[in-house]
Amino acid sequence: MSNIQQYADYTNSSDLFLDTAIDDKGALSSLAEEMNYRLALTLNQLVSTVADSLNGIDSSVNQQLAVGTYLTASNLRTIAQQLESVNVRPFEDNTYAGVINPLVVHDLYNDASFNGLTDINKMVSLAA
Repeated sequence: MSNIQQYADYTNSSDLFLDTAIDDKGALSSLAEEMNYRLALTLNQLVSTVADSLNGIDSSVNQQLAVGTYLTASNLRTIAQQLESVNVRPFEDNTYAGVINPLVVHDLYNDASFNGLTDINKMVSLAA
């Protein structure tokens, strides 16, 4: 388990370095820019770690797919119903969000079954 102190970072710069730097204000701004970059990397790692660790919180909300099958709109509807059954609050626009691999999205868009995502998009475009 980690704590927030493990993500602290610092830099050392002596008075001699700051006094003899060719670009007076550039030295401090360069150090600040590097620290900002390292902060962005740390935040990115924290978000990624939290997202990866939260996938097993509630095993009742899990859509297992058999080997050789692909994600369909029906699977997404099942997942939404599972989330509702355990009282997960949706976003303000009454939708849920998830993180999935782009290759899985490709499979989802290529689902040509009845009431699949492609079929639903055809109906929406005809209605417009």
